[in-house]
This record gives sequence, C-alpha cells and structure tokens, in this order.
Amino acid sequence: MINLCDNAFHGIVPSFRDLPYLTELNLGINQLEAGDWSFLSSLRNCDQLVYLCLDRNILEGALPSSIGHLPRTLQVLLLTSNKISGTIPQEIEHLQNLTQLYMEHNLLAGNLPDSIGNLPNLFTLCFSQNKLSGQVPHSIGNLSQLSELNLQENNLSGSIPKALGYC
Repeated sequence: MINLCDNAFHGIVPSFRDLPYLTELNLGINQLEAGDWSFLSSLRNCDQLVYLCLDRNILEGALPSSIGHLPRTLQVLLLTSNKISGTIPQEIEHLQNLTQLYMEHNLLAGNLPDSIGNLPNLFTLCFSQNKLSGQVPHSIGNLSQLSELNLQENNLSGSIPKALGYC
C-alpha cells in the first residue's frame, strides 16, 4: 500500500510498473499532473491493485483508452476534482470488478458511453459536475448492484430511461 495523500507533491505521476504486490495507491489531494497519462499503462503490472485514488490533483487532458488496461482487480477508482476533459472512453467496460467510480467535478464532455452498463459490480457511479450531454444510456439498467447514481450538474437531456428501475 502506498498512501501519499494530502501533501504538496507536484510534477507528473510516476510509473509504478515494478510493484506487482501493490494493492492500494492513494495520491489524492496533491498537485500532480498526468503528463501523457503513461502512468496508467505502468499500473497494468500491479496485478493486485484494488484501490486507485488520484482525486483533487491537477490531472489535465483527455482520459486515454488505456484506462481499460488497469488491472482487472481494481474495485475503486477516484478521479474527482481534476481537470480531465474529453469523453469517457468505451474501454472503461474492461474494469469488470469496479464497485466505485468517482469522476465528478471534471470537464468531461460528450455522452455517457453505453459500455458503462457492462460493469456488473458497480455500486456507486458519480459523474456529477461535468459537461456530459445527450441521454442517459438504457444500458444503465444492467447495473443491478447500483446503489448510488450521481449525474447532477451536467447537460443531460431526453427522457429519464425506464431502465433506471432495474438498478
């Protein structure tokens, strides 16, 4: 476990490729930058990673599709209160063991991808305070474990899907 939360660390998030037994990585509440986001690929080798916290930093730019290459063991992903822009990559569906996904208070735009409904263990989904638009996908009804859905303060439109009743 590495917990460097709530400090004044700055610079680009480093590579963590040689830590196969890492289970928790908490770099939240610092002044860290994403750079080219290559640190995400380095975490692929952390086969036991369950918890990844990068909230309240200054991560900027589009979230790359390599987010889908994070270890399958990952259960909690916290990217709250950064400056992440662009769309939510379809590849997020590869994080099959994810139970909590927090990406609120960023600059994410575009639609919620249909692939979000392919996360069978998702308990909490938070995308509030972004710039998401379009309709809530019907696939959201596939999230049978979902207990908390926060989508407030976006630009979502259309009708509220009946599929929400299946959550």
